[in-house]
Amino acid sequence: MKANLFFTGTEILLKSVKASCALIWNKRFHALLVTVLMLSGCGFRPLYQKQSGQEQTVVGDFQTVQIAPLSGREGQILHNFLRDRINPYGQPSSPRYLLQVDVTESESSVSTRSDGTSSRSNQQIVATYNLIDLAAGKSVFINESRSTNSFDSFTNEYSTLVSEETARSRNLSVIADDIRLKLGIFFSRQN
Repeated sequence: MKANLFFTGTEILLKSVKASCALIWNKRFHALLVTVLMLSGCGFRPLYQKQSGQEQTVVGDFQTVQIAPLSGREGQILHNFLRDRINPYGQPSSPRYLLQVDVTESESSVSTRSDGTSSRSNQQIVATYNLIDLAAGKSVFINESRSTNSFDSFTNEYSTLVSEETARSRNLSVIADDIRLKLGIFFSRQN
């Protein structure tokens, strides 16, 4: 029986696709393997996981933080976001730490219409926070988180208000996530 020396275009295409898929999968596997080996060698450890020898996890440390009331509407929203992320089961009855947060908001026009009114604005919110050890009565961690978000300004005032409030809520959510992450890093270094 003679071997078929002529292949159709489809057969050649299928063979090259199979070969390239195998090569791509092989490269991805090797990249994943190298990444896992590098992470294990550099001392990487999950932030919220209890390590051997630790008395408490970072999540347990969060339960010792009382969040001080914040002023203004943006302060109330941030306070609620922080409670959801840091104290999901409620404020601690005997806190070890007090988290004080100061929120400032600024807005700037980035685009204007031909009549000189703003059509797009940037809203920036900066939260400066201070973690106080209540037993020692001193500050143990001071930091700042910021977020900027854009929103459209419409000729309809209600639409502009909704757009601005949505941007504010997104900014405050990002800030709450950032505060939780930075506090988690602080607590992981303390344990």
